[in-house]
Amino acid sequence: MRSPALAVLAALALPAMLPAQTHPLVGAWDLTFTAGVEMTDGVLTPITATAAFLVTAAGDSLVAVLEPPTIEGMPDLPPARFATRRTDTWPIVLEQRAEATLNLNGKTESRIAVSTWTLTVQGDTIEGTVERSIEGFAMPLGGPQPVLGIRAKE
Repeated sequence: MRSPALAVLAALALPAMLPAQTHPLVGAWDLTFTAGVEMTDGVLTPITATAAFLVTAAGDSLVAVLEPPTIEGMPDLPPARFATRRTDTWPIVLEQRAEATLNLNGKTESRIAVSTWTLTVQGDTIEGTVERSIEGFAMPLGGPQPVLGIRAKE
């Protein structure tokens, strides 16, 4: 005769023994995106870069780290960290806020830069946009810019 307590214990342990279902965004990616803009004589020029993007699942959240690319003439930046609530609806929207240094006609100012990433995954491909703004800066920064990526090979 089986013990009812043993059956309940086995039923409770089963979910812990099954692998967690991974979100399609989880993993290592190589992203190509607009890393910034340069303004010369009032003309905005996108600066395109490729960088590593690592997404992990942590409880009910997705956490991403973007290793900043090295761009000639620009200062090295620390990794950017994003987080959002895990969802199965697309697109996934991640927002990052960081201090930005602006050079306006030779005068340096610090402002808060907001980057909003809107991403969709299909298989081993990411597509989406990144839109950047600078708080307190009235000039638009060119609207959403394309993001394309592929899952990094291990």
